Amino acid sequence: FHGFYAEEKLVGNLASMSTRERIKAIQKMPETMKKKREIRNKVLKEVRKKSGSRSTRLGCCAQCQRGAEVSFRRFRNSISEYFHLLRLWHKTLKIIGGEFGTSVLSYFIFLKWLLNFNIFSFLINFSFITVPQFVTAERNNLSFTGLELLTGAGYFQQTVLYYGFYTNATISKMESGASYNMQLAYIFTVGIYFVICLLILLFSMAKSFCRNFINPQAYSGNASKLLCTWDFNITNEKAVKLKQKNLSTQIKEDLTEVNKEVLHFSATERVVRILIHLGSWIASLGTAVAACAGVYFLSINNLELFIEGHKNDLESQAAMLVLPIVASLLNVFIPFFYSWLGHLEKFQNPRTKIYVTIARNIVLKISIIGILCYYWLNVVALSESQ
Repeated sequence: FHGFYAEEKLVGNLASMSTRERIKAIQKMPETMKKKREIRNKVLKEVRKKSGSRSTRLGCCAQCQRGAEVSFRRFRNSISEYFHLLRLWHKTLKIIGGEFGTSVLSYFIFLKWLLNFNIFSFLINFSFITVPQFVTAERNNLSFTGLELLTGAGYFQQTVLYYGFYTNATISKMESGASYNMQLAYIFTVGIYFVICLLILLFSMAKSFCRNFINPQAYSGNASKLLCTWDFNITNEKAVKLKQKNLSTQIKEDLTEVNKEVLHFSATERVVRILIHLGSWIASLGTAVAACAGVYFLSINNLELFIEGHKNDLESQAAMLVLPIVASLLNVFIPFFYSWLGHLEKFQNPRTKIYVTIARNIVLKISIIGILCYYWLNVVALSESQ
């Protein structure tokens, strides 16, 4: 009887404690795990009994307020879960970071940023510039052939998909009604868009500066990554493996920079490597020059065909596609050749290989764009004036 009374007193004392103190007190008891579970269950029953009796004494207003708080908390949690699901490529970016490291991940995060900016730009421009154009749009009498999807001309010339369709006049549906100044709409829409983007970039830069310079110890260091960055709320097996792989890749990436081996080559091997690099650069630049020459001569021949004239508009639009298709194919297939050259050169650091390949692709694309700009601004403009 004395033991039962002591246990009841112990349960009452534990029930009067806070949750944290109660857990610590039960953990410190010199009892078996089975006995501790029994005591914990009795304490929880006592706590529920007290909370139930206390809730009956609460007034109607207090109960309604408490119910409203619980409902609001559940609603907020559900909304946050839905917003978490709306995050673009969240799981995909984690997989990329786990497979290829943070360097490759940063590129795709940058693409995600650009996509978000483009979506935001589309919403603003469509709301304040494109929608008013529908009000004054007249009926389109041009026929649709299908090639407009590739050329952008023809039927699309009298739609909002064509830049020349937009007006800069003041739109007024009724004479005595409100008017919409398109010139001011262009200025304020673009201006507000750039200001908002600037504020977003400033906030992101300030956040990055705070993370990397003001409080860097919380985000850097292999020991902190290994010991302090694990999220113990993760219970899904796939999520656990993905998190492990991500941390492993980050630590390997950091250790690679620290333990980078310096290879020593003989004089003959150095000469061979220099010749391979030199030959690769000559081949890449020669390919870019050949591609630019091909685009230029094709554009000249294509222009002569336009000057001679075609039988109908369909042939004219089809001939218009030859030059962009060839330029696009060159930009698609030549980078594979550059990638093969990178494998042939056998760079000591994979990052150097990536940078060299990117530089060659940039040279190729800028060269082709330069040739096309020269063709449009000089040759085509001169032929039209004549």
